[in-house]
Amino acid sequence: MEEQYDAMVVGAGFGGSACAALLSKRGLKTLLLEKNAVAGGKAMTMSKEGFGYEFWPVVGGRSLNSQFHAVIKELNMEDEVELLTPPATIGAMVYGGSSGQYESPPSSSEEQEDEGPLALVRQLGLTEEELPAAGRLFADMTSMPMEEIEKLDNVTLTEFLSRYEVPQSVYSYFGMWSNIVFVVPIDLLAASEAIRTHQDMAKGGAMRYSSGGYGRVAEVFAQAVERYGGRVITRARVERIIVEEGAAGGVVTEQGIFRAPIVISNAGIQPTVLRLVGEQHFDKAYMSYVKGLIPSWGIMGIRYFLSRPVFDRAVYIA
Repeated sequence: MEEQYDAMVVGAGFGGSACAALLSKRGLKTLLLEKNAVAGGKAMTMSKEGFGYEFWPVVGGRSLNSQFHAVIKELNMEDEVELLTPPATIGAMVYGGSSGQYESPPSSSEEQEDEGPLALVRQLGLTEEELPAAGRLFADMTSMPMEEIEKLDNVTLTEFLSRYEVPQSVYSYFGMWSNIVFVVPIDLLAASEAIRTHQDMAKGGAMRYSSGGYGRVAEVFAQAVERYGGRVITRARVERIIVEEGAAGGVVTEQGIFRAPIVISNAGIQPTVLRLVGEQHFDKAYMSYVKGLIPSWGIMGIRYFLSRPVFDRAVYIA
């Protein structure tokens, strides 16, 4: 038997679960489908032997006044999860300077004296001669108006940095930052996206976390779907998005066929277009664009569960 909905969302990552929750709150009979057992996507929170953890260390930015805050407030779910902003001293960056040695992070007292950009200047070992170029770069990235940022969509961050003749330590810093924030190399990251995100972090901070684990926010969004009359089905892998007369008509899953005139996919552009929908439903120009997209890279990690603390800080970035 086929079930009918006003709208359905494929994938309960942060975007999909938020979208489904907001649609449900606005009165649409909404179905949220997720292939995993819980919401959260690649940042879902797992639980074992009383401990909650993510597959990979995950934190977010902005910390303050983010869209997470706005959506949670609109859904009236503020009592279900707390968005946490850890103190600055929770993490540390170490940099291998010209000596070849990685410098230890400063003590708390030193950090208080060297707050903000000055701490980064000292950490990267910038000389008096290098400071002007580095200062112009950080100032421009922080204050650039949106109309100027949008002109940099087809300029890589590497190309943008070359305009300032910054020292290698600054280039390495942004290389590290590109890998961690976007999981792409610095010479493939659009300068517009990098600068927009840099401004968000400069104004609202980073290292945001959520009570109950990072994926807890997506779990709360999924709960809101049902609170406002929608439905969430987990362990429901979507096999195909139904297209009839050029329009979406529903989805086919292992658990049956679900119908809706609106289907929103949070599975990524390439998986959605190439696998779930099919090339035959799009024009050649758009297909050429989709096939030319380069997905983010991956980071391989090994997680150890230890019986005692080993490091002084929760996060070290080299």
